[in-house]
Amino acid sequence: MPLRNASGVPVLLRALKSVPMASGTRGRCHLEESHQHQSRLENTLSDMGHRGNDETCKGMEGLLQEGEGVLEEDFEDDVMDAAIIGAAQEVEHYEICGYGTARAFAEELGEEEAMKLLAQTLDEEKAANAKLNAIAEGAVNKRASGRTGRDREPAKPRRQSTSAKSSTWKQRA
Repeated sequence: MPLRNASGVPVLLRALKSVPMASGTRGRCHLEESHQHQSRLENTLSDMGHRGNDETCKGMEGLLQEGEGVLEEDFEDDVMDAAIIGAAQEVEHYEICGYGTARAFAEELGEEEAMKLLAQTLDEEKAANAKLNAIAEGAVNKRASGRTGRDREPAKPRRQSTSAKSSTWKQRA
């Protein structure tokens, strides 16, 4: 369960260049929501007589490292925004999987209150993913691919990437 890396997606979102969001709010709401999720999960475990562990989730850590790798690339702004949103969505999908599994376990165990709280968190993660999807599909992906109706070549990375992750973004762009 992703507990220790709540600030990862907000850091990515603050790096967006061409997405029309007030820079002070980029990621802040999601960070607050992530802290609520963490608190809700810890309280749920406590109510069930369990305690979460302090181990870093290696899967989440890997996704966040990939996101950091994207930020190190020298992409044009539109391509960078598409890559950032994609990296943030990978984190959201991982969280959706974790909370969905935990909710299903709570249901199997007959833990009604835990199931409701985990379902609430799952719904919030799905909503965060849907917002990112709407931003990407609304304009960012079109601009990144050069299909905006403007007379220009498709956006390209400014330099050759050395990371495997960013080569995936170049193929998509």
